Amino acid sequence: MATVLSLGKDFSKLQIAFTSNLGTNAGVMAANGLGYPVSIEGAAKYWREDILVQRRISPEITTSTVIAWRRNIPYSLAVSKMIEEINAFQA
Repeated sequence: MATVLSLGKDFSKLQIAFTSNLGTNAGVMAANGLGYPVSIEGAAKYWREDILVQRRISPEITTSTVIAWRRNIPYSLAVSKMIEEINAFQA
């Protein structure tokens, strides 16, 4: 998910213009001067560097990941295998 920001000097006054779960949409908005997308590294790897430049945030922002799913409902084979892999990883 990418968030396009209108950055000022005071982050307490940060204005979030929109959020998008497609990095391409955020890239289009940025390429047209409508903000600065913030996303995970590699999310915009298909953009030409003369159109969209990527910069690392400093200091680095870190977070943990949470994966959740509903219990006691039928799962597809793909979902069942994913849950199996996650549970094996935790062991």
